[in-house]
Amino acid sequence: MEATAGIAKERQIPLIQVAYRSPERYFAFEYSTREDVVADPNVQTTFQACSISKVVFSYIVLRLVDRGLLDLDKPLYKYYGKKGKVDPRFCNAFETRAENKLNIRRAKTLTARMVLNHRTGLPNWAKKIPGTKKEERPLVFKCEPGEKHTYSGEGIWYLQRTIEHITGKTLEQLAREEVFEPFGMVSSSYVWLPRYKKQGAYGYNKNHEKRGRGVFKSPNAAYTLTTNVLDFSRFLEKMMVGEGLNPKTFKMWTSSLMPAPKEATSFGLGVRVSNKGAGRNEVWHHSGSNPNF
Repeated sequence: MEATAGIAKERQIPLIQVAYRSPERYFAFEYSTREDVVADPNVQTTFQACSISKVVFSYIVLRLVDRGLLDLDKPLYKYYGKKGKVDPRFCNAFETRAENKLNIRRAKTLTARMVLNHRTGLPNWAKKIPGTKKEERPLVFKCEPGEKHTYSGEGIWYLQRTIEHITGKTLEQLAREEVFEPFGMVSSSYVWLPRYKKQGAYGYNKNHEKRGRGVFKSPNAAYTLTTNVLDFSRFLEKMMVGEGLNPKTFKMWTSSLMPAPKEATSFGLGVRVSNKGAGRNEVWHHSGSNPNF
């Protein structure tokens, strides 16, 4: 705990949670660096997992792949009826017909594999337009799909809506059935739960000022997961052995496919994969950042 406390103080982290397991033991704890933040001795404080939400989502997607409900390489628009329906956000992104035609052609090539591997060619999030809702903002490709790494929350959200369409269930329902309930993740959710009023950590801005906790009423696979270290360590333990996945699918999930520029890492299917050098173990990881978290 002393080493963790030192890191938290040095980095000015208000509250830090750690879980550790070796073949001999398991322990978890919270540590606070502020007088106004109380560390829970039972490690029940929940926090925004931010983009780590994508890792849990990728597991759900691959569970559906193993059941034959989703093909990693089938264009996503083909799941919307016999003729296929392209999301309107791709169709009216430009003023000219030629530019819209190119955008639609690119949209028709998007697959689940491209989304999870972050090579859709889409931006992280569509450009904000005053007076429009998030789901109405035009989606414009940065490059040809499959051409290079383009980290994209929009791509993840598009895939989420597609599997919700295929299954007739919300992401929250799927997460409960495929992950939270089987793994005993009792404090985790993609939407705000009443218990978070007591359990939820507050975010802080760069000036160390206390901000809100974030109330997510609609699930978004890219960033709305709330969890804690007890729950997420349960998920990680299952992930390490590929529980619930076909061995071939598990290998795809955690295998390096696409180098990420400016980072010493690559992407598998929703998971970052790093090899720190000869003789060192491969590392699976993901980062995350939401406003104030």
